[in-house]
Amino acid sequence: MSDAIAVVAMFTPLAGKADELLEELAAVRDRTVLEDGCIRYALLRNDEKIVLIEHWRDREAFDVHSAGQNIVDFRAALQGRVDGQTQVQRLTPVPGEADAARI
Repeated sequence: MSDAIAVVAMFTPLAGKADELLEELAAVRDRTVLEDGCIRYALLRNDEKIVLIEHWRDREAFDVHSAGQNIVDFRAALQGRVDGQTQVQRLTPVPGEADAARI
């Protein structure tokens, strides 16, 4: 079984703050994709939510990423841009679903 993990984070921007939030997420993406173990970082949205999907080589790489200054700064930047608590799920691949990492 793979040690890879995926992280799905769902943000609800405050009214009028979606573009600011997307700019911040794009800046985080530009730094994150350079980190060891980052396989994918994708942003998606609809009228109400912004969704971030990350794929990591393993839990250790994700843990290093999560503790880094990039994410500390990002969490601070969420203040005044996000309505409520960000929903975050950490997931592991289902055996036989190798194509799931392409999402």
